[in-house]
Amino acid sequence: MRIIIATVQIPFVSGGAEFHAEGLKSALIAAGHEADIVAVPFNPAVPERIPDQMLACRLLDLTAVHGSAVDRLIALKFPAYLIPHPNKVVWVLHQHRAAYDLWNYPFEDLSASPRGVLVREAIRRADQQLAEAKAVFANSKNIIRHETAEPRPGGVGLDQEKGQGPFCGTG
Repeated sequence: MRIIIATVQIPFVSGGAEFHAEGLKSALIAAGHEADIVAVPFNPAVPERIPDQMLACRLLDLTAVHGSAVDRLIALKFPAYLIPHPNKVVWVLHQHRAAYDLWNYPFEDLSASPRGVLVREAIRRADQQLAEAKAVFANSKNIIRHETAEPRPGGVGLDQEKGQGPFCGTG
């Protein structure tokens, strides 16, 4: 399969999510797949611009590259998981936490922004588009509902998939 791992990159910031994406790419290649990472620049420093960045992801077309179909898109982080693809799987590593559990946190700019409430609502509405994915996985039960189907604080209200992660099975 030809697989794109979609994520975002805040310039000059790297950490566990970036290592995770590289590890996933290596594992997919070792399993015989063609895989690459597409990192969309993301800068949350000006909260009023976040909806523009969400729209930029939504407008990306990664269904084919140079005339060759991309068989699967594995999206990892907000807003990259808004990128449309007919065979998208989402492994949620990061939502935009300032819209959820870090709202009113002293070091987050979103809640202090004049339009912060509107941006937060836009983020939460956009996160409902996770439902368009073939499967959604998460490392944290705070992100999506777990097997009891009870909503978790800050969750997006989806059922958690069980399995090995968003690799290349059916779908």
